[in-house]
Amino acid sequence: MTQSHWILLFFLFKMKEAPKCHGELLNSCEKVNTHEVSAALGKTAKLPCSVPSTEMCRYRMKWVSYTSASAKPYTLQIWPPLSRQSQHLHGERLTFLWGEEGVEVGNWTLSLRDVRKNDSGTYTCQVWSGWQCVMGTRVILKVKECEVLNPIAALHKTTVILPCPFTSYQGNTPTPEVSWFLGPEGQGSLILHHPPTPSSPNSSGPIPLQGRVRFSGDLNSGNATLTISELNLNDTDWYRCILHMGENRKICKEMRLHFSDLPGSEVTLTTGTINVSMKANANEETGGSPAVVVVSVLSVCVAVAVAGAYIRYRK
Repeated sequence: MTQSHWILLFFLFKMKEAPKCHGELLNSCEKVNTHEVSAALGKTAKLPCSVPSTEMCRYRMKWVSYTSASAKPYTLQIWPPLSRQSQHLHGERLTFLWGEEGVEVGNWTLSLRDVRKNDSGTYTCQVWSGWQCVMGTRVILKVKECEVLNPIAALHKTTVILPCPFTSYQGNTPTPEVSWFLGPEGQGSLILHHPPTPSSPNSSGPIPLQGRVRFSGDLNSGNATLTISELNLNDTDWYRCILHMGENRKICKEMRLHFSDLPGSEVTLTTGTINVSMKANANEETGGSPAVVVVSVLSVCVAVAVAGAYIRYRK
């Protein structure tokens, strides 16, 4: 072998070798960035790593994971790839952004699809120029059980619908069961279970929140919404929807319900029920007494008539 071949083999060996301590390796880099990334189960996590440069041929990169899914540090990908086949990351859930907005311009952000519980942990991106680590990125991935939806704004004494959309699969997939909880994760109390069971709140019998809660979705069409009527100030809280899809698969979504600061402000992420109630309240408030309206109109007419008579008299 020529000297260049030996150098190449040594480089490949060093790139594949897993460090004993990723903290020590990153500390040897000229620059170290730390990011915290949160992702809900089943969603996509973006693990950032980039070196803006027009001379990408100068750099090498390696992604390593330190998670409970592997007993030891696991090399996810290196760049440039060793072969055409190695351009595809291990597993179908990991991807790069290719092209002029991706690795060609130093954007080595890693996309992890269909996030699972054991994906939580630390990921490191090491960028090398020659034999020097010029930059290290430490990404701490936290996997949340629930996807956080946009907050729901509502008005006092109105009706609101809390959304819980999901992908409905046809065929032999069993109909999911849905449970709604009131309160933050880990501290919430069950307020509804659908389909109802004898030992849990149901959509037809008495339930918490003074019987003001009912299931209003359609599980066959991917809709597990919850309707709350006659809202009061005590209803401001976190609401959590958990769907049991079978085969140990679970979908969780949570949102916070709050009241609008201004009585006439627009309600977002709710249904037409709110708008109808708002219009009704507005009519009640602005309608007033018919007698008051008539007196006001007559007063204006009398004032105009007196002014006209005075002008004619002066002429």
